[in-house]
Amino acid sequence: LPASREAGRQIFAYAQVDDVTGDRWLSDAVVAAAANNSASFLDAAAAADAAPEPRLQQIVTAVAEHHGRTASPREIAALLVALGESGQDAMIKGVIDGLAEARPAEEADPLPPDVQQSIRKLFRRLQPPAQGRLLKIVDRWSSGAFREEAEQIAAALLTQLDNEAMPTAERIEAARQFVLFASMDDDAIRTLLSRIDPSTDPTLAEGWLSALAASESPALGELLTDRLPS
Repeated sequence: LPASREAGRQIFAYAQVDDVTGDRWLSDAVVAAAANNSASFLDAAAAADAAPEPRLQQIVTAVAEHHGRTASPREIAALLVALGESGQDAMIKGVIDGLAEARPAEEADPLPPDVQQSIRKLFRRLQPPAQGRLLKIVDRWSSGAFREEAEQIAAALLTQLDNEAMPTAERIEAARQFVLFASMDDDAIRTLLSRIDPSTDPTLAEGWLSALAASESPALGELLTDRLPS
């Protein structure tokens, strides 16, 4: 069937039925149907007032990932603007998580100033990990408009991973978020590797090295070899 705004809204309403969210096969069928109506389905999700059940949030995330792979940058930006007006933080997180898993278009016109302001409004509502995912989504279209926000997130994560008073697990998680946030940045790899030396706690060093697995930089292997020769 051809995509339509009404179909997407109806599918989202159906996805909220307990018998659907509690059934794996029905949930998968909803994802498949919603993928063909992803824009209107996600618009309905953005407008929802009630907190989603965990399975509904998973459905929304799966549909958002499909949308991120198939929609134009303009359509994705329009969805982000709508999310900024949403009243439900958990639903916002589900959409952002899905979009961030997709690969945004490499080439796109810069975002208009009013759209940038709306995305900043959304940015301020998010927790740091989700803020990083949002900036990852818009980075290729923003022409550096969100550089200040990106620098703030990176600095905050580095402060956490350098904080010796924090539990080791939290410092490792901060490193993982730092690498995810700057997944294509060779300097991010160098920054993290520079913190590993013979005096580093072995558990922490192992965790930080594991965090680098999230990097998408083609230079990761070479940088590891240069810094940590066998």
